[in-house]
Amino acid sequence: MFITKSVALMGAALFLGACVDTTSVSVTPSNLDAGLQQSAISSITHDFRDPEAARTRGVRAYRTALGDTMICGEVNGVNAYGAYIGYRAFYVRIRDGAIRSKHIDDSEYYFPASSACNQAAAGSILLPSTDVTP
Repeated sequence: MFITKSVALMGAALFLGACVDTTSVSVTPSNLDAGLQQSAISSITHDFRDPEAARTRGVRAYRTALGDTMICGEVNGVNAYGAYIGYRAFYVRIRDGAIRSKHIDDSEYYFPASSACNQAAAGSILLPSTDVTP
């Protein structure tokens, strides 16, 4: 199963890399601003069945060389029966107070948030070239 996920991820990365021109941007850890954190989590949980019941963990912030704030973490929401469905990674990128992009891992084969947060933790992230100009 791990090999299948790895192959699917590499295939998706190659496919997306071929479709979008990207630029590497340096990233450093940053202090987590409570207002930005709340804004990011609200934007992620907005379409949840019960946004107020959402739980988060491992929330952390990064600052890009462009001045963006990236907020990464995991979120857990409830299904129609009120049961929690399991934590999924998310990230939100904010520039000048506006959300530029947001993602949440939504299946076992598609996990853009995990990838972006892992890149940020490693010190750089690939962004669409059209989004690199402030």
